[in-house]
Amino acid sequence: MVWLIRQDKKKGKVGLIVLAALVVGVLIYVYLNREALNGIRP
Repeated sequence: MVWLIRQDKKKGKVGLIVLAALVVGVLIYVYLNREALNGIRP
């Protein structure tokens, strides 16, 4: 992993940005699902 990042730093940065975006998206998705589940409960 470290070697790949050192080998191509530009693509590594893009990969980190994409990874961060995916993580944020998953967190938002889970948060919205929790809100929906909590809304169903009395």
